[in-house]
Amino acid sequence: MKKVLMLMAVVFTATFIFAVTPPTKITINGAKNKKPAVLFPHKVHSDKYKCQQCHHTWDGKGTPAKCTTCHTLKGKDKAPKAYIAFHRGVASRSCVACHKSMKKAGKKTGPTKCSACHKK
Repeated sequence: MKKVLMLMAVVFTATFIFAVTPPTKITINGAKNKKPAVLFPHKVHSDKYKCQQCHHTWDGKGTPAKCTTCHTLKGKDKAPKAYIAFHRGVASRSCVACHKSMKKAGKKTGPTKCSACHKK
């Protein structure tokens, strides 16, 4: 019985750790105008911000969906198109809008120019 409980504790702990460990980098691709894919430094963001800031529909259970699950090239339901969501959407969720608002506030931030993210 003791061994079973120990094994269950190890499995539970390992499952919990792997379930909440976000990826280091994510490749975002599928741009309508054939821009190169974006290698998104996920860890840089997940170390600084709460997951729900970007994954705003995630309930904290399981793995959050990819942005492009709702933010498609054409838009889905009430979700803005992927281009709008990544470039011009709400500052707390949009890559470029967040970077521009941080820059305006005099804070160190990420890129705001196309070629800085869409590298060949």
